[in-house]
Amino acid sequence: VNKRKKPHFTYRSLKINPDGRRIAYVTHDLGVYKVYVQDLETGKRKRIYRAGYRLQDRPDFSFPVLAWHPTGQVLAMLTERKGEIRIWFFDLENRQKEYQIMVNFQKISDISYSDDGASLAMSAVQKGQSDIFVYNIASGSHEQITRDRFDDLNPRFFNRSRDIIFSSNRFSDTLRMDEPVKPEDLKFRNDLFLYHYSSKSNNLLRLTNTPDVHETQPMPYGERDFCFLSDKDGMINRYLGRYDSTIAYIDT
Repeated sequence: VNKRKKPHFTYRSLKINPDGRRIAYVTHDLGVYKVYVQDLETGKRKRIYRAGYRLQDRPDFSFPVLAWHPTGQVLAMLTERKGEIRIWFFDLENRQKEYQIMVNFQKISDISYSDDGASLAMSAVQKGQSDIFVYNIASGSHEQITRDRFDDLNPRFFNRSRDIIFSSNRFSDTLRMDEPVKPEDLKFRNDLFLYHYSSKSNNLLRLTNTPDVHETQPMPYGERDFCFLSDKDGMINRYLGRYDSTIAYIDT
């Protein structure tokens, strides 16, 4: 993809759009970051955003965060500056951009679109807790899905946006708002869970139960299949799982 890679650059957050024609990614050069969109058919690359200061000696690699709209024509991007979180929408066909200010969040670590492109599933921090939210783009409002001391990460809409799959270090499969948890009881390994968004059920479906294995980055892989990263056997590999409404089958 990048034939002129610069060794002192950091490359991250590569995202392929739904039709497979474009990719977006971020480069960091000290404190300066740039967002590029590249056409995989022609090889042409265009920079759509630049920010930061080159004098910064400890750059923050947690942003920008990127996500493609289901049409593949709009790229969403989260940025942070002076405590303000903005979500940008780049319409690559019409060459237009706009942004919304995300209020009431300390940090947003991950986003993903619903199938209709109207909502975003987010892993965001409020009051020091990382929880799952659904953000309505048109209204600028959000709905909180989890609210507890567990780390809920990498949410993705699943099963035609009827469910949300995510990674968490929770030990219970029942959602309880503001559930008291002792710090010493928190796990350091994540499992995968599925939330029935269409029914708003407080009962999660546990997709994995591996106390000694860390599982992250779940992604839809068809209507009933999902893939994810796992450090089983001490190496990070990608696995494939299949969900049949009550059970998840895992394969390598």
